[in-house]
Amino acid sequence: MADPRILVVEDNPSDLALTLHALKADGVPQQVHVDRDGAEALEYLFGAVRYEGRRVVEEPVLVLLDTKLPLVA
Repeated sequence: MADPRILVVEDNPSDLALTLHALKADGVPQQVHVDRDGAEALEYLFGAVRYEGRRVVEEPVLVLLDTKLPLVA
């Protein structure tokens, strides 16, 4: 299975639910990956720590990023 093509980085559950609902309503395929903070998103993008072994050559085509995330300044 291919890696998700959209990365959503959002720590607010309500905002995340709204974003996922909007993507689904627009018919976006279910290839969406969600991270809850900036550190986790960086691990995903670089295939590090909890995402070690992920094929980093298949980068997301779209990143929806909350600009006020915890753990990364």
